[in-house]
Amino acid sequence: MDKAGGDAHGYTVCLAQRRDEMDVSTLQRLDANILLGIINEKLRLECDGLEELLAYYDMTEDQLATRLLQIGYHYDPISNQFKAHG
Repeated sequence: MDKAGGDAHGYTVCLAQRRDEMDVSTLQRLDANILLGIINEKLRLECDGLEELLAYYDMTEDQLATRLLQIGYHYDPISNQFKAHG
């Protein structure tokens, strides 16, 4: 069982707990800093990795990475967070 209570083979909990109705177009309209906070919180609390998060929001890695690169952030798989380029 993963940290969010799902199974080790899928995205059960992260996808099942989709309480909000944010889709790609809503996320793309948010200020990039607010988007960063939402994404990192979701990664920290519910999703075990970037692929799971992308499936949750039905978006591509390119869509998310391009948006967060605008403010200087990239995905760090070791910490499972988007971090500032350093």
